[in-house]
Amino acid sequence: MTTPSTGSNYSESVVDAAPRSPMDNGETAARPRERGGAWEWLTRRQALANARRAALDRSPEKRVLSERARETALVAERLFDAVEPVSTATGQALAAELYRQSVLWSLAARAPEELHEAAPEALWAATGASDLLALPPEPDEHRRVEQAITAGDFRSLALLPENDRQRVAGQLRTLAESALELGSPGDGAVRRLLFQRFVRMLAFLLLLSGVTALAVVAAAYIGQKPNLAAGKPWKASSTFAECAPETKSCGSLHTRIFFHTREDNPPWIEFDLVTPTQFSEVYVRNRTDSVPDRAVPLVVEVSDDAQTWRPVARRDDTFTSWTASFSPVTARYVRLRVDRRSYLHLEIVEIHA
Repeated sequence: MTTPSTGSNYSESVVDAAPRSPMDNGETAARPRERGGAWEWLTRRQALANARRAALDRSPEKRVLSERARETALVAERLFDAVEPVSTATGQALAAELYRQSVLWSLAARAPEELHEAAPEALWAATGASDLLALPPEPDEHRRVEQAITAGDFRSLALLPENDRQRVAGQLRTLAESALELGSPGDGAVRRLLFQRFVRMLAFLLLLSGVTALAVVAAAYIGQKPNLAAGKPWKASSTFAECAPETKSCGSLHTRIFFHTREDNPPWIEFDLVTPTQFSEVYVRNRTDSVPDRAVPLVVEVSDDAQTWRPVARRDDTFTSWTASFSPVTARYVRLRVDRRSYLHLEIVEIHA
């Protein structure tokens, strides 16, 4: 039966290489100030510092034992899930024995120094392994796995029936994984806290992205003024071609304009708001694919009866888009008129309060 023992040369090399804490020179180690709240919940900064300190506070000898436990479990893992396994009986028995040794190394790392070379039964009892490790809850299975750890060996494991051997090997694997956490509590805590921080920060970033996107959409929606001309009847001074802006066509032209007059003197487009309505702004987007100069000079006019018109804004220079702002007026009709002989064709006209 193999029991854990500490090789003196290996231990001394680790001691020499181990970083010394301020306490080794009689200094007082400065403890970071505790910091809680939402920031600590998100970053786990203080908890990580404490966990890393706990890992460093372990003696070099205990770190050696923990590393042996981890390396032994790694070899066992390669046997247990081998790509080209040895015979079933030999591979499972070898893996089970290595998992068993890994558990004992982990228990030795947790035990007092005088028990580091103790027999498996003594290590098991001294560390309270029955209460700490992930043993099967069924009493019979519990006893079988405990017996495999404290009194088993490669030969006894290999002689088990195949089903029992496979089950015990799997149970010892689970036991070794839980024992590794006990053998190196600081390292295990650091890994768990780093994963916890990753999950929390990822969730926070996703939440922040969602809130930001929602805020942008809400701001755009709130900042958008209702178009008083939407759905209202309109007419133009003449029709050169029928336009369909949803398909970007007007007659044989590929364009976004929603109407196209003939060459009139002057050309215009008129909107009927149905009832007298107060507004103070007209937004116009000119034809953007060609001949934008045809729309100037452009005059915005209002009327109560579509007979008598009064101007409220004028644009004399060529534009792509124009927001005509003026003192609030109340009128039923709004007309955009080119103050000369020309064609008129626009992509968008909106009337805002």
